[in-house]
Amino acid sequence: MTAAQTGPAKSGLTDRALNWVEWAGNKLPEPFMLFIVLFLITGAVSTGMEMAGVVVSVPGSDEPTVIKGLFTGEGMAWLTTNLGINYIGFPPLVTVMPILLAIGIAQHSGLLAAAIRKLFGSAPAWLLPYVVGFVGVVSSIMADSAFVVVPPLAALVFKAAGRHPVAGLLGGFAAAGAGYSTNIFPTSLDALFAGITTSVMDALPGFEFTAVNPVSNWWFNIVSSLILGFVAGFIIDKLIEPRLRRQNVPVDEVAVEDAEDSAESAEQMRAALTPTENKGLLVAVLSGVLLTALILLAVLPEGSPWRNEDGGFLPKSPLLSSIVF
Repeated sequence: MTAAQTGPAKSGLTDRALNWVEWAGNKLPEPFMLFIVLFLITGAVSTGMEMAGVVVSVPGSDEPTVIKGLFTGEGMAWLTTNLGINYIGFPPLVTVMPILLAIGIAQHSGLLAAAIRKLFGSAPAWLLPYVVGFVGVVSSIMADSAFVVVPPLAALVFKAAGRHPVAGLLGGFAAAGAGYSTNIFPTSLDALFAGITTSVMDALPGFEFTAVNPVSNWWFNIVSSLILGFVAGFIIDKLIEPRLRRQNVPVDEVAVEDAEDSAESAEQMRAALTPTENKGLLVAVLSGVLLTALILLAVLPEGSPWRNEDGGFLPKSPLLSSIVF
């Protein structure tokens, strides 16, 4: 008698807990609706505070600040008149846009996807969960497209290695989501958070601070990426894949109606790189090394114009201010 004929195995405590997490997660609304709900909550709370006459004390200011409600006539007028100004004057915009442009070129040229496929294809079977976990975490450099690129590639390499492809699919998706705000490289999110932090601190009167830049959090992000990658790999290896096998989740693909489209998709999502792609990846790496060497030659000599007045780089210098370039 096969495992499929004996019926599903009895659920343990871990399975029941994961089932509850899945059930609760499915009850959450779409992200767009979450923002709408948060907007409504903010408006309702601020309006209630204004009606109650609530005032707050801003650190560094002697004058109390009166709460203004969003769902009042004055509040709605402020919202509609400042919507465009708020967007154009958003401090992170000047740093986010160039980084998004660079990432967009790397993504649509196939560089990022090729690098991910290279990492997946060179990993042994026992190491695959941890490679998928780490690559999923650092794939946040691709922004939202990480959720489209990483999971199917992870499923392909898992199946090729004789492991459960659904574990690779789910693990790749979860790792991309869990590590979305951390990376071993500076990303557009770092620029976004740096701009927000600086603008918030600048709004507080009487505070002296050093402007935050996209690499201010870099060392923390590197360590976080390694830890999250390992944790994600451990969960894939020890929890997700065994659970899928206990539940007899099929390993084979489901037949599709359009075989031509299926073959084309499989060709696009293959794990192995072509000789041309390998050559392009090598040229990209060598170009990155050359560019890094040129930057070091420009900034390391004493008297470099990218040093600050004290001859260093911290806490502020033209080099750190030029990080977007």
